[in-house]
Amino acid sequence: MRNLKNLDENGKPMSRGYGFVSFTKHEHALAALRSVNNNPEVFTNDQRPIVEFSLENRSVLKAREKRMEKSREKNPLWMKNAASASAKRGKLFF
Repeated sequence: MRNLKNLDENGKPMSRGYGFVSFTKHEHALAALRSVNNNPEVFTNDQRPIVEFSLENRSVLKAREKRMEKSREKNPLWMKNAASASAKRGKLFF
């Protein structure tokens, strides 16, 4: 994560000191946590990374998925609706 308001001497945004990584498998996340957490070889002895798990609430994720699905259903440009929308445009109604 970068702070876009604070720039270093080269004009690049300065680090906020934290970041996020997503893993598809729990085993991979656990291996990364074990190898990186508090390891002085990753940065320096003075700056050791502290790694934590961040779990998302499943009910929040399901609610987000439902909102996305409703949004897709209402959007005529979405892939599913694109074929039916173009078919409707091709017909003449009197």
